[in-house]
Amino acid sequence: MKTIITLLALSLAVNTTFAQKDCTQDSTGLVPIPQLGTDYYSGYQGGLYPGGANARPAAHREAAYAQVAAIKPRTIDGSIDLAAGKVVMIGVGASNPRTEFDAFMQICDTFAQIDPKLKRINTCIGGQGIQKMNMITDPYWVHAINELEDSGLSAQQVQIAWIETEHTGDPNTAFPSAALALVDEFETLLTTMRAIFPNLKICYISARAYSGYATPGDMGPGLLAPRDYYNGWAVKWLIENQINDAPGYEFATEEDPMPFITWASYHWSDGSVVRPDGFALDCATDVGADGLHLSAAGEERIGNLMFRYFRQDQTAKKWFKAP
Repeated sequence: MKTIITLLALSLAVNTTFAQKDCTQDSTGLVPIPQLGTDYYSGYQGGLYPGGANARPAAHREAAYAQVAAIKPRTIDGSIDLAAGKVVMIGVGASNPRTEFDAFMQICDTFAQIDPKLKRINTCIGGQGIQKMNMITDPYWVHAINELEDSGLSAQQVQIAWIETEHTGDPNTAFPSAALALVDEFETLLTTMRAIFPNLKICYISARAYSGYATPGDMGPGLLAPRDYYNGWAVKWLIENQINDAPGYEFATEEDPMPFITWASYHWSDGSVVRPDGFALDCATDVGADGLHLSAAGEERIGNLMFRYFRQDQTAKKWFKAP
């Protein structure tokens, strides 16, 4: 038996190709969605929001303000308690989101103006794609509840979520079908989260960072380029569905199926091509050996991008900074 196991292990080692970093894949020629603005990619207009805009449309902005106005400190059982209650923000995703959210939280810990009632809990798990998180009984959510309880918190206190995710097993690289399929996955995820976190008011969603440095290997096909770029299109169209009052995207009352959704920081750059806001990922310094996961420097770079977003965003002022 020992010989059989040893041979099986050797066979797996021979047949497994590990992803490696390829810094020659430094640019695809694709343009970040915010940078596209009113221009088009494959017949679809850019901009984070409809009409090629990168600012929230008026009605969407006012709806966001209404949601954050309803965020109140809550106790373990979900009751509002302005003195003793807490406001909980969770991070949702897999391995890259986990390290990004960790970096964001570390920066928040140095920010003197942050609201002391805001508690940030990282529920991300490496290797956990959206296809698993869409099931309410998946171990991901058992882990999430355990993380909350270990910090003396509960699901009833979660009112804010930051999300970055992907269907890790989907090999589809056709556009727009790959992005549209991911929109459907996001819709299921959001209704699942609303069921688990009944007081969830607002979800901020980020697009994935550049994964063009990664070569095909042992990682899921859904993590490879060009799906990294399409991920942002999925987020854009998901949010537009709610802006356009698509069925199933209602959010205004506790009985509605979905929380309010809006953009968070946009993480995709065309490799090391610097965006107008100064952000890019350098293959040598910001990316790990497999070309997908970030180095400590890359984690800090995206953590800072997230922190600047929440520090400056008008909708976040209500819950992020101290009164």
